[in-house]
Amino acid sequence: MIDELKQPEYTGENRCLPCTGVNLLIAVVAAAVAGRRSRKAGAGVFVASVVLIYLRGYLVPGTPALTKRYLPDDVLRLFGKEPARPVQSGLGAGLDSDGPSSNGVGDGRADDGHSATDDGDGTSTVESATNGGVVEAARDEAGALDPEIVLSNAGALEACDDGEDLCLTEEFKQSWDDAMADFDGEESTDLAERLVAQFDLDVEDCEIEAFDDGRVLTDGDGRIGQWPSEAAMIADAAGAAVLRSRLSDWEALSTREKGSLLNGLRLFLEECPTGEGGIEFGQETVESCCSSYEVVAVTCEETGDRLFEEPIHE
Repeated sequence: MIDELKQPEYTGENRCLPCTGVNLLIAVVAAAVAGRRSRKAGAGVFVASVVLIYLRGYLVPGTPALTKRYLPDDVLRLFGKEPARPVQSGLGAGLDSDGPSSNGVGDGRADDGHSATDDGDGTSTVESATNGGVVEAARDEAGALDPEIVLSNAGALEACDDGEDLCLTEEFKQSWDDAMADFDGEESTDLAERLVAQFDLDVEDCEIEAFDDGRVLTDGDGRIGQWPSEAAMIADAAGAAVLRSRLSDWEALSTREKGSLLNGLRLFLEECPTGEGGIEFGQETVESCCSSYEVVAVTCEETGDRLFEEPIHE
């Protein structure tokens, strides 16, 4: 009987502790006001309020929505609720940006502690290996990479017919489509091994873990990358296979830089990587128990597989 009265979306594991705290404070105030006339009335109001909060997750209608929108992040942390925010997807997502991870695939650093662009004698790998390659040409004075320049110089992007935007070149699109068809349908273990090979990662015992629709590539010691769907992961693996054949200095890119290139490349998909229908752009609300935010999402029309999402900054 009690279980039938509960609202599972706001109770149990889904209970919003900040909402509960706010509503308990309201219950105390309401009980105190009622208690001025009668202690029994005050006690009754408090008990009834607690029962409602227990069963419904809140006392005042609309509290969950208001909490998600207006409760500051610092307050959420007081209740042990880290604010949900979009994180980078793709290769390198989840890696420690301050240095190498335990699996040796940290942000732009090799296992010996040197920068991925440093040969150890002060000469960049790009300069010594390619002598003016695409990667070097796409870096600014601070060493930051411009993905658009890399993809354009790799023959992946060109000006659209209207001249106002960038589109995939027909040659690259065909190569990418062929590579995605080759990856699609692979068993999880084989796909993990091929992913590692395409991404030039020096790791062993990799596996792909599924979390709802999402996919995470791990090596047992840490997370190497994460994708919103298997389709997105296939797109990146295929994209890496094509780009490495076009960039002589592909290996000069750090793990995060490769991930950034591939993540952006997904925006130019015209068909679902699994070959099932087209692509649609839309705006959606992503929610957790205690927060929500708007994102621009790229999704496969027929399967609903998420390929890319970017938060809308207000």
